[in-house]
Amino acid sequence: MNIKIVCSFLLVVTSAFIANQFFVKSLKTENSREIANIFERNSSDQINWENRRALELSKENLVSRAEKPSWIDELAFEYLAGKYELKQSDGLITDIKLKENVLGQRFDTQQFLDQYARKMIEFKTFKITHIDSNVEVADLFSDQGVRIGSMTIKRDSDSRVTTIKVE
Repeated sequence: MNIKIVCSFLLVVTSAFIANQFFVKSLKTENSREIANIFERNSSDQINWENRRALELSKENLVSRAEKPSWIDELAFEYLAGKYELKQSDGLITDIKLKENVLGQRFDTQQFLDQYARKMIEFKTFKITHIDSNVEVADLFSDQGVRIGSMTIKRDSDSRVTTIKVE
């Protein structure tokens, strides 16, 4: 009885091994990536094939149309690092608010006004007033010196900007 069990077990193991070898060899082709960690991946043939394929792809024009990011994209994803929600009204940004559970950015108010605020609302000059240590108001003036609006910048206790509101 024991010999039948041992022979059956050896037959099953041997057939599984032979079947596995047959399927693995049939899957292996000369110019393709192999099944993970079964064969050597750093062979010179594999590396040469990858280099040839990379050279072929580099000669193809894979990008059909590329555009320069808009100033809004630059503001949102470069200057503000994607940490803020921008609200627009009639194509103009009216409110910038820090996303939940995110630490805000620290930046200089004057630099922000010079670089981006002029695109948000047209003005000639501005005057920054500190309401307290966490709130700044920039009054915006036209060419004639008339106040045309304001921008309120609120910061947290670590001087990180939490909201910017254009009025």
